Amino acid sequence: MRGGVNLSQILPLTVVLLVSAIPVALPSMFNISMAVGSLELSRKGVLVTRLSASEDAATMNVLCADKTGTLTKNRLSIAEIISLNGFKEDEVAIFGALASNEADKDPIDLAFLSYVKQTSNSLGEHKILEFTPFDPTTRMTQALVSLGGDEFRVYKGAVEAVLELCHSPPSERSEVERRVQTLTEKGYRVLAVARGAEGVGYTLAGIAALSDELREDSPRLVNELSELGVSVKMLTGDALPVAQEVARKLNLTGPVEKMSALRSRGDENEYAQIVEGFHSM
Repeated sequence: MRGGVNLSQILPLTVVLLVSAIPVALPSMFNISMAVGSLELSRKGVLVTRLSASEDAATMNVLCADKTGTLTKNRLSIAEIISLNGFKEDEVAIFGALASNEADKDPIDLAFLSYVKQTSNSLGEHKILEFTPFDPTTRMTQALVSLGGDEFRVYKGAVEAVLELCHSPPSERSEVERRVQTLTEKGYRVLAVARGAEGVGYTLAGIAALSDELREDSPRLVNELSELGVSVKMLTGDALPVAQEVARKLNLTGPVEKMSALRSRGDENEYAQIVEGFHSM
């Protein structure tokens, strides 16, 4: 220290003056500074795919984060099963597990299979003869099953689709829709399970409520981003009550907007859409 000025304060200023005096060095210095920023991010476990990512993140004021797998664990678990039409809860779980395929690593399939294992149930002598994975058109998965020489089909999927498959009467449909509404308001994702055979018809066996837990660090990170002046927007295709419950847990406030409206608002540079966390940087 000389004359009351610390040398560590003088050196950065000296470097700035030297770079300013040599304009040709400016691009190199920008690249170096961004590389240093990227290196610092990598030490924190962030995969940076382009140098300008750290600079873009620094100027961001709105962060659009996918709900499933980013704010939540994308690890579904069955929270509740409601059996119907004389079936037992264990049977509903088994039918749902039979209409699942562990090899596909689908979170919903894994939730049913895990539930059956955890409740000490077993698929026993059930033999899956044919499995049809989830079809976006029918919004269901199905399997042809053999048990003791008898064959039957099991279906698992969207409640509306399964109700239509079973040709449920208005009274049953109303009761199921009421229960589904109650569960979705609690933040659960609800699926229906049916059993039957071609030529005989299908019967609604029950409904299952699935939950996707928040990541442990999500509330803290959302709060920290808010303190930094970054507004967090949650993107999801789930039912509105489910999205609202997750938003409540994260203390996210503000109006609900359709994606088309979000894209059309303001300057495109105002938004930075980060899907599946920061790894798309």
